[in-house]
Amino acid sequence: MQSGYQYRSITQRTSLPDGTNLSPPQYGPTIGGQYPLGSFAEDYEHVNASGDLDEYNGRICVTPEYPNGTYAYFVTILASGTSVYPHIIGPSYYGVVETANIGPGGGHVTITETTTVWDGTVPSRFTCEAPANISTTNVTATSATLNWDTVDGAHHYTIRGRVSGSSTWTTLNIPNGAPNFKNVFGLTTNLTYEWQIQAVCDANDSLVSPRSALDFFTLACGIPTTLSTNPVTTNAASLNWGQVAGAVAYEIKGRRVGASNWTTLLVAAPSANKNVFGLTPGTQYEWTIRTWCTSNGSAKSDFANLTNFTTNTQERLSEVEEDMVEENFSLFPNPLSSGNVQVKLPTNLNDVLQVYTSTGQLISEIPTANQTQIVLVRELFQAGLYIIRLKEQGLIERLIIQ
Repeated sequence: MQSGYQYRSITQRTSLPDGTNLSPPQYGPTIGGQYPLGSFAEDYEHVNASGDLDEYNGRICVTPEYPNGTYAYFVTILASGTSVYPHIIGPSYYGVVETANIGPGGGHVTITETTTVWDGTVPSRFTCEAPANISTTNVTATSATLNWDTVDGAHHYTIRGRVSGSSTWTTLNIPNGAPNFKNVFGLTTNLTYEWQIQAVCDANDSLVSPRSALDFFTLACGIPTTLSTNPVTTNAASLNWGQVAGAVAYEIKGRRVGASNWTTLLVAAPSANKNVFGLTPGTQYEWTIRTWCTSNGSAKSDFANLTNFTTNTQERLSEVEEDMVEENFSLFPNPLSSGNVQVKLPTNLNDVLQVYTSTGQLISEIPTANQTQIVLVRELFQAGLYIIRLKEQGLIERLIIQ
């Protein structure tokens, strides 16, 4: 049931709701500040047909106990449980008051109807529970996802968070209907943050839950993973790794196995590979990598575990060129200026034909599937030098596109 009382359209408290003008000594406080509109009963007036209840805050109702109808007063509240004027009974009673209820000794009327005694328990719809199962996931160098369980009856949520040890909180409002997680960005690497959340169970922010327990998380600069070296030639190799969220750059260091000095390279993100040249044929090398999460390197990850590779030998390539490439694995025409390239393959070969640029970038892989010939279309290539390789056999040919 909705009350029929509304705020009066007044700017000063100089009259009563029935229109009676007051003398200056009877004026109420100025509206606003400590006494906003609604602070006094005289701030309200009943407007007919504006609600469900009359000026007494009641109406005629048909109930199971009164099938023929009876007049009943109502306690007016919001859905959140907040009381609304006139709360229980209007400025006057409906009908005639029993004399036994007023005057000296009043209030001792014997009630003959069946009653229910309130045990002091507040109905759940008048309470607002704190969100449970607080957690932080998807933590990167500069961002994280805050998660919580939804609360029955919650209208919206308020999150507050800060750097642990700080005195200043940042507040985030989660609107009605939003998912039960929040992605936060622009955080600082290598700092620990704390956050908590509370539910708000009405649109007026008057029914709020206690705050949840604090949850903590630390932003870290992730270590690159899935390191690999492919392809490898006699004097060059392609170093590859998995990208790290929040990375600004990657620091690579490598050396010949057994050497004392490292060579260091810095590669800007989001690159995930680096081609290195000038290596020695038939030599074992080792390399590792770490992430920079700030441009000046003030926030860096640990180095990944070392990974090794060995460059091809000149002897092996010479053998391939003399005994294998010329007889069983060849390109024609080569160099190519027009038309298509015919790739001759060894018989009964189930392998993968790989095409690399001269810088070691893999641009195509074609299963041979026991074919003896594969055609490479000229229009797919720009002018330059390409490496054509059988992945499992290790056979290599160089293709020149003019």
